[in-house]
Amino acid sequence: VFFGPVLNYFLAFLFFYIVFLIGYPTLSARVGDLLEGFPAQKTGLLKGDLVIAVDGEKVADWEEMQQVIRSKKEGSIAVTVLRDKKEIKFVIEPRIEKLKNIFGQEEKVRLIGIGPKEEFIKLRYNFKDSFIMASKKIWMVTFTTLKAIWRMLTGGMSFRESVAGPLGIFYITSRAWELGVGYLLQVVALLSASLAIFNLLPLPVLDGGHLVLLGLEKIRRKPLATQLEEWINRIGFSFIVSLALFVFYNDLVKFGVIEKIITVSEKLRF
Repeated sequence: VFFGPVLNYFLAFLFFYIVFLIGYPTLSARVGDLLEGFPAQKTGLLKGDLVIAVDGEKVADWEEMQQVIRSKKEGSIAVTVLRDKKEIKFVIEPRIEKLKNIFGQEEKVRLIGIGPKEEFIKLRYNFKDSFIMASKKIWMVTFTTLKAIWRMLTGGMSFRESVAGPLGIFYITSRAWELGVGYLLQVVALLSASLAIFNLLPLPVLDGGHLVLLGLEKIRRKPLATQLEEWINRIGFSFIVSLALFVFYNDLVKFGVIEKIITVSEKLRF
């Protein structure tokens, strides 16, 4: 029972490992936009500047640059950019803003006021570093998924806005295929890891539910009554079917399918 989710988890790690080997697709650290009135604009950064270091720490992509900037809790930061093949250093005092993170929680974030340019690069790693990067990625995905589930269960996140069904997955994978094999493998890895985590939830019918029942059987040293186990599975199955229908309907609304159907039907009226 436990081996199914474990295999999904292993496949997620394997796909992440392959992605980092063949080239991890990500946004470059090139400035594509300057926010009006923010420190970066006032200091002299220009669109097209490539950020190569923050406070002496080299940055390879946009995500890494963001992490380094946000890790600096106080004081000004030195941003080194490459402009016309020349390195220029700017000392910037970030502005503190309250923003909502992916979990819907408000947090204070230090911003310098730049937006990314739609320039994609591929970061390649050797066999050893790819293993390390894949391990970090799978840990981040696990932590983020579990925290998101907890926030949804406690009402901190909107369930409707946070889930996607078959239609949503189709849209995402279609877009990933257009962007290249690296993006597609990333999406497959994320789906595989998410499936493993979801299957281990202690809900009847799912693998996690079976493990709970097997655990109770081990503690009691005898199986549950057949009728009781059947009712538990029926309730679990009804819940999963209801959840699937809700998620599918939510996809239809989210991606405007229902709106398009209504528009078409109105045009066909005589």
